[in-house]
Amino acid sequence: MLLAISFIGSTLRTTYIRDRNISLLTQVNILSNQITPNFYGIQLENTRTYLQDLIKGYSLDINARILLLDNNGTVLIDSYDAMLGQNFNALTEVKSALEGYDSNQVYSLPSGENVMYVGVPISDRNEVMGVVLASSSIDDLLQNVNLTLKRVALLSGIGLLFTGMVAFLFAQVIASPIEKMIQLVRSFSRGNFGVSIKIEANDEIGQLAESFNDMASKINQVDEQRRKFVSNVSHELRTPLTSMKIISETLLHQPSWDESVYREFMQDIDGEVSRLNRIVDSLLYLVDLERDELVLETQITYLNYVVQNVVRNLKPLADQKHIHIDVEERDRLQFHMDQGKIQQCLINLVSNAIKYTPENGKIRISIYRETTDACITITDTGIGIPEKDLSHIFDRFYRVDRARARTTGGSGLGLSIAKQIVTLHGGDIQVSSAINTGSTFTVRLPIRYSGVGA
Repeated sequence: MLLAISFIGSTLRTTYIRDRNISLLTQVNILSNQITPNFYGIQLENTRTYLQDLIKGYSLDINARILLLDNNGTVLIDSYDAMLGQNFNALTEVKSALEGYDSNQVYSLPSGENVMYVGVPISDRNEVMGVVLASSSIDDLLQNVNLTLKRVALLSGIGLLFTGMVAFLFAQVIASPIEKMIQLVRSFSRGNFGVSIKIEANDEIGQLAESFNDMASKINQVDEQRRKFVSNVSHELRTPLTSMKIISETLLHQPSWDESVYREFMQDIDGEVSRLNRIVDSLLYLVDLERDELVLETQITYLNYVVQNVVRNLKPLADQKHIHIDVEERDRLQFHMDQGKIQQCLINLVSNAIKYTPENGKIRISIYRETTDACITITDTGIGIPEKDLSHIFDRFYRVDRARARTTGGSGLGLSIAKQIVTLHGGDIQVSSAINTGSTFTVRLPIRYSGVGA
């Protein structure tokens, strides 16, 4: 009987400690993922304050002391503000974390308190930048185990055999989902964010499994946003780089040019480099993985000038296919807009028109005012878009013809980016098309003289 009680006690302790370990490890991993994008800027006051508030908030939520260490094991932030500057590189959990592994251990302190330590690396591109070290008392857990043992002892009179069977079944029921969760947490820590746990239970383990699934789903969404963010950046930069390459090749392949022509081409290249710098600078602010919205920097700008600049930049691409671009300026329109973003929007639309218009085709761009809107229509004599696809062409990564998209180099992001830019300006894009006749894209932008938010 004593052996059975001892076995139950050992099983309960192991199970509860595993449960607490998974819970603490999961929470610290979430915290580590939130700290990673901001760790490089920890020397900045705003970033350090944000990380302090984040760590102290987590400390209260999970009832644990949390230390943020650099890659030398020195404390940068302490949720209790008592160990700043101390070094823990000799601690086993810190050593393992600095090697890139999660680790945990239970210690019995001289005071008699039992404490669980968990160390999780903060890494970026397989480089360990620091460590999140958390410590949590498990005395309440052990007290619950002892209370359970007392209750089991009251029922031990039923018989040693029955007690052994109950203990065995209890261990199987509890340990099996815990082992399953441990395997999935390990898979999760390796970057497989698409995992989920299927445990049908109404107890704490079931709740923990549900919490893990929610966390995995959210982090998976963040990872998908990050991937889409990288794709958007690549597409934003591709077209201006192509224009600069064509201009530079034109200069290199011609034995001599007039100085005025050189200056004009170099001014075009300089303008494209400046625009690329503005795009990169804007994208650097999009570090929040839950948002992929474009940032507007508005100023009073002539829309006619923006259209002329787009045509001038894309003319080499059109000339390669002997496509004539005609610009009709019915009105001269000046209002608040983000010039770089609107130019990127029009580049996406016009380059698409060039891409899907056969050789010797025509593209007509009209600029006019309609009540309180500035309108730009881009009409081509291209291959057209099937009616069934018109409602989807602004969806990200949507392609009308994937085979043709491969030959033209399309990524399925250009129209989506254009739509997002116009929407952020409070405008709209409409499209009409006929197969083998051509397409017309109409961009409407509200004319405002005191900012986009006016």
